[in-house]
Amino acid sequence: MVQQRSEMVQQRSEMVQQRSEISHIEQLLTGPKSSPTPSTLGRTAVQVLEASQNWIRLQGTGDAVLQHQVAAGLAAFRTERSLVQAFTPHLQRLVQRASDALGIPLVLVNTETHAYFKDPHGGAASAPDMLVTHPAFYRWKCGNDDANFSGPGYLFGEGASWCLRDCWEVIIEWKTSMGSDHCGALGEAIEYARRKSYVFKNEENVAADVQGRQFTRLMLCDHKGFHLVLCHGGQAVRCVFGEWIDPGSVQALVDFFSRGFQTESLNRAWVDAIKLLCGQLNLVVIDPCQQEPSCFLGSGGCGRVFRVCEGFQGGEQCALKVGLGDVACSQIREEWSKYEEFSSDFGDAREAVISVSKHFEASDRTFAAILVKPVGQPLPATKKCISSALEGLMKLSRAGFGHGDARRDNVVWTRDECCKWLDLRTIYRAEDIEESFVQDAATFLQSFDVNPPLEFDVTARSSFSGENLEDLLKMFSSIWKRKK
Repeated sequence: MVQQRSEMVQQRSEMVQQRSEISHIEQLLTGPKSSPTPSTLGRTAVQVLEASQNWIRLQGTGDAVLQHQVAAGLAAFRTERSLVQAFTPHLQRLVQRASDALGIPLVLVNTETHAYFKDPHGGAASAPDMLVTHPAFYRWKCGNDDANFSGPGYLFGEGASWCLRDCWEVIIEWKTSMGSDHCGALGEAIEYARRKSYVFKNEENVAADVQGRQFTRLMLCDHKGFHLVLCHGGQAVRCVFGEWIDPGSVQALVDFFSRGFQTESLNRAWVDAIKLLCGQLNLVVIDPCQQEPSCFLGSGGCGRVFRVCEGFQGGEQCALKVGLGDVACSQIREEWSKYEEFSSDFGDAREAVISVSKHFEASDRTFAAILVKPVGQPLPATKKCISSALEGLMKLSRAGFGHGDARRDNVVWTRDECCKWLDLRTIYRAEDIEESFVQDAATFLQSFDVNPPLEFDVTARSSFSGENLEDLLKMFSSIWKRKK
């Protein structure tokens, strides 16, 4: 009995150990179920930074951001919003100095009313107060609250897309007064870096090594001064703090805004690519505004697409598809080659596909791009648009080609109210043009999360041979009906 009881105790101990190991592995794979409190994050960061001598009081010479009298007046602002509004012109000047020094356009965007920072644990999105970034990476957005908060050159909006977060270099958070206990405010700021560096499941076009290469610069401000925090991944690794009246504070902030663009980072890689491409191809990035809220059009497996103008603001609009790295360069090169090889044989199908007008690849193959026309929007789920897309696939098949990846993501609706198929690297010469249409139409239907019914192939073949889409469109009808 004693031996049996001993064996049972041993087995129970082993089971507990196994459960502990499994729990540990699951935590490594999925991360913590919730974030630490801001106070805990901030307090831990201060302890680590002080221990490593990276909690540093600014010591400098040169101009101060504010004179004593102006700085003293900031204490009169009782709300964070009024303080931010009053201080914005000072930050604008500093950002402009950084932009001039770099030769790169940078903008200061007020984002405090727009929650766009996702929570990896499924909680509510959060809204940092300000963002410093390249114009290509934010979306203009001005709500009712923003309209009451205005000044010369004030910009309002949010990050253009969550997949672009590796390009949001500087995040600014404000408090009216942090007081002596700044840990909570610091923790709130660090949480933005944690969210920004988290790789969500099934994400496309976010670098796999985002946590390894990504740096985030956090600027925490109140009426007295600032904390300039450098984070690697989601961890604070350095903090320089000071007051607006400190000598050398101007240069410290200009350096802080610009230094991320002077290092080998994902942000710098995208900015460099866009800058060089605009110079080589005579393009300008569209300034986001009410009429054109964002120049970012979307992303896919091999690149990101931006709205640009040829020659000057207001010139003909085009879409610039940019890819970084060997794989993306190879795919963009393939798309250009396919278009060059097949476009002369498109015939009537030419009006159903996008036009690829230019190609550029860096000599070291770090990035590549193609310029396409016209610019379109994601395909609306209406009968008219779906019918137009199917007509395009039919024209392509009758010209002797199959698209090969006819998903909704690969077709756009233009201002001329017609569909254009894009991502032509999968296009091929079809031996059986009827079969190519059936396959493309089935792929198109499935991209709306609708499984083709058993009679789909027969109906698609009949529609192709009779050049009449009415019967085939009935199989797509659930798409626009569910939108009502």
